[in-house]
Amino acid sequence: MFFPLTKSIVKKRILTYGIEIGGKNPWDIKVHDEKTFYIRTAIEGNFGFVESRLDGVWSTEDFKELISRFASSRRIWKTQHPLLWTLKYFNLQTKARSWEVGTNHYDAGKIY
Repeated sequence: MFFPLTKSIVKKRILTYGIEIGGKNPWDIKVHDEKTFYIRTAIEGNFGFVESRLDGVWSTEDFKELISRFASSRRIWKTQHPLLWTLKYFNLQTKARSWEVGTNHYDAGKIY
């Protein structure tokens, strides 16, 4: 049930870097084990992504260009924590509510 959702999220996220899965460019990814690739990339983030290459789960012709595309993007922060980009879909708190909670709990400027 969760695999199709995980697969679509990972594909969409990788596509934002100009990298396709099964594409024709030398920096595109050729996946050899789909389940392991998508689940490991979703759970472990960039570490799982790169380590799964070492395990032979996926390959590419131009690894340097692929990493260069990740590193030169302004969206690199989204790959730093494994669940950062997946948890934003489940965050039901609004910005206004977070400000209210922050001022009530962490406002050190109040004098009692």
